[in-house]
Amino acid sequence: MLKTLVLVTLLCSLPMSFVLTGCGPKLAKPETMTELEAAKSAAEAAEAEVKELQAELLRCGKEKSEKESKIKDLERQIDALKSEGK
Repeated sequence: MLKTLVLVTLLCSLPMSFVLTGCGPKLAKPETMTELEAAKSAAEAAEAEVKELQAELLRCGKEKSEKESKIKDLERQIDALKSEGK
């Protein structure tokens, strides 16, 4: 019986100690919530911009390859014309 009483006392005193010491759940201030929402929006915008820039980088890489290929073709044509003129 004494063990049960001690156990019940300990189980009841633990939640009370949290309440008395301020270790319970805390609510965020409205300013903090506003700042968190702003930070979340900024992070989402930055992620969207990263995706757009990655897509642009791929497009530019393809365009570069196409232009390099065209330059090589034009150089071959120039060499062919030079050799015909000799």
